[in-house]
Amino acid sequence: MNNLVELDTMRRRASLEDWVLKCTAEMGKEHRYPAIDFNSNTWAIQSIYKTKLADVSLTATVGAFADLDISYVNAVRCMAAERTLEGNVVTLAPELTAWRLLARSGPASVTGLRRPHLNELEMTLVDECRTNPSSAGTTAVRLKYIESFVERLSRVGVIEPISWRATSETRKTLSNLRSQNRSKFREQKASTLDRQVEALSDATSAMFKGDERLSASDRAALAIMGIMMCAPSRINEPLCMSINDIFSIEDYTKRPDGQERTDQLGRAHMLLMQKGSKGADWGAKPVLNFMIDMLHLCIKTLKEGGKRSRMLAAWYEQNPQKLYLPPALEFLRGQMIDRSALWQILNLAENPPSSEKVSSVNRVWKEVMLEGQHYTIRNSRSLCSDGDKNSRATIQGARWEDVESILLRRVDKSLDNVRRVTEFNHYEGRVSNMLMLIDAEQTPYLPASMNYKTLRSRLNQTEANRKKAPINSGSQTRSLFEKLDLTLVVDGKIQYAGIRSHDPRSWLTTQAMQARERLSDVLINKWANRLSINQLKHYDLRSDTQRADQAAMPDVEALEDISSGLEQLKGIEAEYGLRTEIVVAHEAGVSVTSMEAVASAVDDRPVAKTSGQLIILYPSRFGVCLHQHHETPCRSYTSCMACSENLVVKGHLPTNEDVRKRHDLLTRSIVNQLERLVTAHNRQIADSPDGLESHMLALVSRGLTPEQMADELIAEFHEIKDRIKSQFLRTRLEEAFVARGMVQRLDDTAVASGALMRYHNPARHAAPGHERALDAHGGRAAINARLETFQEKHPEFAPTRVGLKDERELLEDDENEDGD
Repeated sequence: MNNLVELDTMRRRASLEDWVLKCTAEMGKEHRYPAIDFNSNTWAIQSIYKTKLADVSLTATVGAFADLDISYVNAVRCMAAERTLEGNVVTLAPELTAWRLLARSGPASVTGLRRPHLNELEMTLVDECRTNPSSAGTTAVRLKYIESFVERLSRVGVIEPISWRATSETRKTLSNLRSQNRSKFREQKASTLDRQVEALSDATSAMFKGDERLSASDRAALAIMGIMMCAPSRINEPLCMSINDIFSIEDYTKRPDGQERTDQLGRAHMLLMQKGSKGADWGAKPVLNFMIDMLHLCIKTLKEGGKRSRMLAAWYEQNPQKLYLPPALEFLRGQMIDRSALWQILNLAENPPSSEKVSSVNRVWKEVMLEGQHYTIRNSRSLCSDGDKNSRATIQGARWEDVESILLRRVDKSLDNVRRVTEFNHYEGRVSNMLMLIDAEQTPYLPASMNYKTLRSRLNQTEANRKKAPINSGSQTRSLFEKLDLTLVVDGKIQYAGIRSHDPRSWLTTQAMQARERLSDVLINKWANRLSINQLKHYDLRSDTQRADQAAMPDVEALEDISSGLEQLKGIEAEYGLRTEIVVAHEAGVSVTSMEAVASAVDDRPVAKTSGQLIILYPSRFGVCLHQHHETPCRSYTSCMACSENLVVKGHLPTNEDVRKRHDLLTRSIVNQLERLVTAHNRQIADSPDGLESHMLALVSRGLTPEQMADELIAEFHEIKDRIKSQFLRTRLEEAFVARGMVQRLDDTAVASGALMRYHNPARHAAPGHERALDAHGGRAAINARLETFQEKHPEFAPTRVGLKDERELLEDDENEDGD
């Protein structure tokens, strides 16, 4: 039996050795990473090959398994190599941290890893999470990494097949702990976030007023947070912005006739920022119109704060092998350089330094002395900067070539570092176009940039950060809120204000969802440009009570009859000049007014409170819209022409003219598309000739021109719509069908001026998602059929038709009228 065990162990060790050889060979291939030493504790992947994956450090992992067999380290190296070769990760740090947990309960050799070891580790981690619930989410992720690690060890034959994963009870426990911790965090954050934003507003005001207590990095940090307040964003988005990533869409300010628009609705959301979000494509995010000036001021602050660094970056893009010197120092190029001249070069200063200032270049001068050739040269400065006579006749000097080589190496490193705004997100593009460039106070000759680490230290300084700060860092150990003496009360204690870089997106999202006229989740998510609408819940800090209040039904007392409603509207009528009168349509009283008065009232945006009997008419391009936009936004995002909630008012010349223009435009568009389809058929490059295409062939056989074919298709839209495969053409045909019908009625003298015209189509309204949900269940026809079947099966639930009933027998005879 022992011989069998030893044989199995030897076989698994051999599998591990084969795995090591395979991974070493793959990493060393010419098109892979030949410069990386597989057995080294540091893999400079990004530094050498500029990959998306950050440099890999195995030092902590090797130390964790120091008391165990070397097989653990070899297995981790192979796993890290395979993950590196996959090329779809940005860092291996979380996975390495998870794999190190095996050292806590694993056997002496990785080949002896069995299910009991993993179960023991699982129980230990769960017990620790119960003590510290904040680690539950991280622990759940680490167990996933261990699961994939064990699966790969089994696949290559290093351990016996285990197929291990955390139990459902463990996953449920960790999920509950994570939810509880998240709820607690949200409650704490919601209680202080408004005051933190207020403190940020005060600090931003101090920046714009030129408060001298703020350093250059403080002003840059406040400008970045100002940009963050323009749209819900992750911090990597503004940090990776270019100076060209902000633009206005001027087309939004033009009318179809080319005239300038003056209404506020047309100017809203003109300014866009080229930004993205985690997992989403880098697309434009709209800036709220009242934040445009704020954004411009923040951009201006950042540009002015990085003017010198931008100039240096532009110089080295044009002259990568030539050190920049100010015009006043060009005479030093090619000359012998002493320490005083080196100070002028490093500080881009025209005047020579004092003896105290010269000592600041000692570190660079030592590097020059070690790497280059040094000489004894004549002291050309007879006087010191303080006016005293210089007693030294000779001083140390270095060749210009040596100094330039060393400084250019530092410049190259600095240009590479400015791109690393976060650990895993780097700026791409020309460095001279980088928005986050900042002029460094200590090293003027080097371009620098704001990064996440610096930003975080400016916004909030913890005691741990102060201990890590250099002894001579001075005011940099104090946050900008401490410098401005801005405080707030937390748990009954006064403390300096602070804010996280992620807080603005939570605050903006929450404010949008708390809005009285609430935006839809789709629009909020579009504003943030997130990948999934489900991510909204991670930034929603509303309490359960607030959500319940917003979801509550309106107060019953507000649901009064129309006469009471008109009384409520008298104040609005007097304020905005509306004149209403009662008309009767199908025995129902409706309050109407003129188109111009409605447009004026909506532009002025009165606070409207409506009930089921009161309707506010919103002007549209083709008439008026019955949809109540102040209650829920329109989600159609298509032309209003074919919408069932749009009314065309005959006699209103501007909207009637737009109907005619739309009809002409749609007809030309359909003619052009038909011409392309006919051309595709003639060239035999189209799809199978079924559906609409067969109908088109019949029209072609009749010798019709594209214009005549368009007329036929528009007129027969409802007969052929189910045969149209192109969604675009189907939509265009329906709009053209409606536009033609409207134009015909506008030209019909039998239709009186002032008539309301409407396209009755229950499937086209302001909530297309509702129709898609119905389509998922078979459509309206299928739902009606199921309803009829249900009513036949259960007639007691069927609606009862109440019609006229002959009850004349209940009437008294006429002769009884004069009775008694």
